Amino acid sequence: MNLARIRRKSQSCRVFLPLVLAIIATAMFLFSQAAEARKDGEILLIALGDSLTAGYEIAPEDSFPAQLEVALRNQGYKVKVVNAGVSGDTTAAGLARLDWSVPKEADAVIIELGANDALRGLPPEKARANLDTILAKLKQRGLPVLLAGMLAPRNMGPEYAEAFDPIYADLAA
Repeated sequence: MNLARIRRKSQSCRVFLPLVLAIIATAMFLFSQAAEARKDGEILLIALGDSLTAGYEIAPEDSFPAQLEVALRNQGYKVKVVNAGVSGDTTAAGLARLDWSVPKEADAVIIELGANDALRGLPPEKARANLDTILAKLKQRGLPVLLAGMLAPRNMGPEYAEAFDPIYADLAA
């Protein structure tokens, strides 16, 4: 492995670590709800997302779903975290594959989508509508959801950021 690749991997681990820690902390509440619903066995958590979920260019065991499963099991939870991340996915692509990515047996879902919408400069109102539809479908199924938010890249300009940045807080409310 060359030095440049090692540096990239090290940098991506630093980027993933705060995300993983925030999701682990927030997931405890999500799991208390799922554990109430399923006292008899393993909780099935689906992590639906893009390359941040899939673990682009890192080993599968280093992806955030794998790390989350380890952390939750270390906390005493009987849980299986399924990595339903697809690198390059937009909110539209996540919506299109929602029904087959989140099986009927799922107990809870983490949604991490939207980064590629922002990176491609797609209309924020489309990302909002897609995420809103995903959340509504999961709510109809009675599944607790953790919505992982993000901010628009600042090189997209202040108007884009003003339209994109509030999406996650608005939908979570």
